[in-house]
Amino acid sequence: MKKNALVFLLVVIFAWLPAAGQVSEGKATEQSSATVAAEQLRLAVYAATLALLSPTSADQRLHTQQVINILEGANGADFVPLAAEGDEQGLLDRLTVLLRRIDRLDLEPKARARARFIAKSVLLLLTFARDEALSVLETHNREEAFAGMLKVYAYLDAALGQAGSPVYLGGLTLLLRILPPGTG
Repeated sequence: MKKNALVFLLVVIFAWLPAAGQVSEGKATEQSSATVAAEQLRLAVYAATLALLSPTSADQRLHTQQVINILEGANGADFVPLAAEGDEQGLLDRLTVLLRRIDRLDLEPKARARARFIAKSVLLLLTFARDEALSVLETHNREEAFAGMLKVYAYLDAALGQAGSPVYLGGLTLLLRILPPGTG
């Protein structure tokens, strides 16, 4: 069973590997906030996967901190500078700003209501992920940390959303389809 789980996680890593690059600030101004948020979320999923596969507690803590840094950004209360990290806006802040912008977008009332619901749901899931990741950093029990990171991964994956999922609730994937290009 453990072998199957490891194979599954390796497949997930290689599926998300292309999205592992950080978005530069210059590029971020050219893209919509929702697109940048989706890229950041994919990176957070990738870091959570690395935390799950980490062979040591130190590696697991490093990748867990990366998840927190992506979610909170450089101005976050729990941000810890790590090598090669930019001074990007955190995913939680980016989604909060996007949620405020949705009311000003030229959308039909039903589409606006749906976009607001999805953005609020994503923000809630990301908050759950951040809170669980913070609790993982506090534990020194490897099994508890692994279980916590499974929750973090699940929250992040749900926030990203997959159109083919049988219990599809939305996520950034659907939000990108609802919002006009370049306006999110």
